[in-house]
Amino acid sequence: MLGIRASTTIALIVPLCNDIENDNDSILTPPLPPLLTTIDGVCTGSLADDPEGEDDYYRVPLQAGDTITVRMEPAPTDANYDLGLFRPLAIDPNLDAIAFSELPGNATEQVTYRVAPGEGGDYFIRVYQTRRATTDLHTYDLTITIDR
Repeated sequence: MLGIRASTTIALIVPLCNDIENDNDSILTPPLPPLLTTIDGVCTGSLADDPEGEDDYYRVPLQAGDTITVRMEPAPTDANYDLGLFRPLAIDPNLDAIAFSELPGNATEQVTYRVAPGEGGDYFIRVYQTRRATTDLHTYDLTITIDR
């Protein structure tokens, strides 16, 4: 007796994070980083065009009472990417972080922040490359969840 076996392959297509900003090192230099459109989902970012020590910035609008959770999973095993969250009008990305994660190696980084009453606006997410991958793969997955 001959049998027929059928199988289905499902390919998950993850959208790219829009990480194009003017100079990779200033959140206030016009134009602002684009609004992140992948909320409650995953997008893939890339540091391939950035030398070691450079950043990717994303902008996300938050309201008073919102709780944002940002999770970043680096793909390269030999890279070290860190994660920060900044309030609106942050001036110095090295001093003005309101939440940050700087775990060693290629660990998954995560930050959570609740926006205080009377606050709100365009907050900034920073993915910082402290150690560049030795391979051609310089990507990371960014998951952003906002509870309103």
